[in-house]
Formats: sequence, C-alpha cells, structure tokens
Amino acid sequence: MNSRVTPPPIRYWSILGTGLVVLLVAMVLIITVWPSSSEKGGNVYDPNRLSGSQGDPEKLRDSTYAPDPNAIAAQIAAIRQDALEQRIEAILESASVPDTAELSLAIQHGGTILTFNDDTQHDTASIIKVEVLAMFLDSYDTVEEIPAYQMGLAEDMIASSDNDSTDELLFHFMDGHPALEAAHERYGLENTERGTVWGTTQTTASDQLRMLEVLLTPDEHMSHSKAALARQLLGNLADDQEWGISAGAQEAESVWMKNGWDIRSNIGNRWVVNSIGMMSLADQEPTSIAVLTTGFDEFEDAIAIIEQVSEVARDTLTADPRTL
Repeated sequence: MNSRVTPPPIRYWSILGTGLVVLLVAMVLIITVWPSSSEKGGNVYDPNRLSGSQGDPEKLRDSTYAPDPNAIAAQIAAIRQDALEQRIEAILESASVPDTAELSLAIQHGGTILTFNDDTQHDTASIIKVEVLAMFLDSYDTVEEIPAYQMGLAEDMIASSDNDSTDELLFHFMDGHPALEAAHERYGLENTERGTVWGTTQTTASDQLRMLEVLLTPDEHMSHSKAALARQLLGNLADDQEWGISAGAQEAESVWMKNGWDIRSNIGNRWVVNSIGMMSLADQEPTSIAVLTTGFDEFEDAIAIIEQVSEVARDTLTADPRTL
C-alpha cells in the first residue's frame, strides 16, 4: 500500500509582501538619490534665463564673448572716418581744386570726432575773434558787469567781423598778444600758435572745435549766461557773413558760427577762407564743424568747397554706417 506525502501550502501573502517592500525601497532611493532635472540641466522654466541657455545669466553678461559696446562704437567711427576721407577727396578732385590749396576739417557730435587733414595748420584770419570773445567774457565775473560800450564792440567784432573793434578789445582792454598766447594754453589749444598779427595765428580744425566748446558750452570757463550771450552774438551775423558751415545744418537747427577770410601775399596773393560753428536743435547735443582752407585762387571757390564738405561731413556723421 502506497503512502502519499502532502506538500506544504504555498504562502502567497509572504511572497507578495516581500515584493512590496522591495518596490517601496526602490522608490525611496529614486526620490532621494536621483538628481532633479534642474541639476541635470533639464528644461525647467526659469524666466530669468535665456531660452536654450544652460549658463548663469550673470556669468553670461560678463562673458568675454559678449559684444563690447566700446569696440562696436570704435568700428562704426572707423567706417565713418574712412568714408569721410574718401568723400572729401572725391569732392576736391571733381572740383579741380588747385595744387596750391589745402583744406582741413573736423566735425564732432558727442564722443565721435571725424577729421580730414587735421595735422595741417592754417591762418585763423577772423575766426580768431571767437577766442577773443571768450577772453573778453572770461575777464568779467558776470555778464551784468560788462559796460555797454565794450558790449557794442563785441557785437561789431562778431556780427560784422569788424577789425577795429577787435583791436580795441584785445589791445585796449586786454593785454594784446601775451593775453592771446595765454588763452591758447588756458583753453587747451594744443596746436595753436602766435602769428605776427592776430589774423595770422596758426591753428588746426580740431583746436577750433575745442574753442567752440569753450565759448558756447557752460563749463569751467563760461557760465550759463556767458555761453548764452556768446550764442546770441554768433547766431546774429550780418547777412553777408552767413555762408560756410551752416550748409551742414539740418532743418530747424540753430547755428552759431564765425567766418574768416583774407588774402595772403606769402602764398601768392591767394585766399585764406575759414568757417567754424556749432548747430543744434533745442535741448539736443550739438554738432560742431570747423573747415579751414588755404591757397584758393578765388574767394567764391573756397566758399563753395567749404559748404560742400560741410554737408558731406554732416551726412557722414549721421548716416546709417551700413550705407557708407
């Protein structure tokens, strides 16, 4: 007779319980050990970070790979400078300017300065009267202290470019040539030198931009009332004086300017013709231009060239650099 052995019962609940414990342990490990998506560089939304960027915004801002505004401005200025030189050369060539003639130009708006042939010195002729006016105003503490008679001389010196009024102011009320030389240094005119008479003072276009800034901008030399008076005088020239750099002015701009001209025997009785000035809309940063010429055979030819290069210089300074 065969005997049957009964197998022990399967303990299903024990197996199921063990499986649940293992699963719970695994879930805890995943939650506590596995890195978050932000730690892995995942796409967690952060409004302070650039789309697609994995870097710290502060570090990116200071990165050497970020565009340098100063470098960009320098590149644009270089484009404008090259364009100005090419455009002025084209004007001089097309106008058949005589070999005896030289032209220098400087134009400034804000921190941008463009120049042409700025190493060359020219006789000032009557643009020296801008510096004489600055010296005259500088000699008084306030505008109210200026005697009416002297104010009349200053008006004639600028509005009609009267030489006798200039002589009286410079030699009777100031110390003549020594005072003028001291003013060159005081006003920072590094390339301006004394001549045998005030009209043969040697200067550069850039120095004349500096002189315009000294006279027409309230600063260490001119109070607001003195600069306003200077603008009034340089903005009310006689009709026959209104030529030159004003050709570069834009619509509705105010223009404060001074011209100078004379014939020089030492250059074969040819002309020295200059025009300097500042222009601006109300409450906007001004643009200053100085154009100096030496050696033109005809006065009218020099004026025509000065006006042409003034227009071109202003356009070059303000045009979209991609079009130059």
